[in-house]
Amino acid sequence: MENSNKKVVAAIDLGYGHTKFAKFDDSGTMTVDSFPSFVGVGASGKAGLETLGSLDVVSVNLAGNVLTVGKDSANARGAQMGRNTDEGFSSTPQYAALMMGALAYLDLPRIDVLVIGLP
Repeated sequence: MENSNKKVVAAIDLGYGHTKFAKFDDSGTMTVDSFPSFVGVGASGKAGLETLGSLDVVSVNLAGNVLTVGKDSANARGAQMGRNTDEGFSSTPQYAALMMGALAYLDLPRIDVLVIGLP
């Protein structure tokens, strides 16, 4: 039985070049990972999160726009290869897709404390 007193802690840094994420387990062990902050056009219109074939990516549906993010996102169809340095980056669908992708990679059933770093 899971101890409900344990806090689930995660961190996500949504950077211009890479999206980094970390999670802390009950023993205090930290797991870290990252993927390039490239966003591609997804292959389907399915809602929610899905994996795409052999690529290590996540497909995110945001209001009918399917965007692909992840470790192999540079190889995904329609990937934006430039760095998004727009001042309004944090309000774009691409930014939201990076956040949703990081949450999918964290693969946590719940998060009690989430720390976010922004560019």
